[in-house]
Amino acid sequence: MTITSSSFIQDILIFLRNDLRNFITDPISRTNSFIMTSYPTRDVKYPLITIKTTNIETRSLGMSSESHWATLNIEIRVWARNEKEKDGLTQEVIDRLRDIQYGTGGTNDEQIYGFRLLSAVPIEEEGEKTPKSMVMEYQYSAILT
Repeated sequence: MTITSSSFIQDILIFLRNDLRNFITDPISRTNSFIMTSYPTRDVKYPLITIKTTNIETRSLGMSSESHWATLNIEIRVWARNEKEKDGLTQEVIDRLRDIQYGTGGTNDEQIYGFRLLSAVPIEEEGEKTPKSMVMEYQYSAILT
């Protein structure tokens, strides 16, 4: 999948979502995917993984240049039924994302660079039956021409 300047936000989110769908197995084997690019508005069964953009910065690549270096912060949240499932899925996401930037196992079409895991924060909900979750903040960069 090629990342284009006119739709780079959506392109990167869809690329990450599709890649994670191909490499992370749904622990309860549903017919619809458990990895989404937005928070669901319907009732869901856990586990669930959501991906969304939280911040975008761009800077020019030189004087009078129309090319830009874009940096995207992306939140990936693992929602799980228990701590073991949350930790396992979190580790799978980290391992996969570390391997799919340009030059490290992805195809040359993506051209996303500078993988960084900025934070991984567990969210503690009250109650025994509440979902367990981990909010991870990632950073990728891309060149926009």
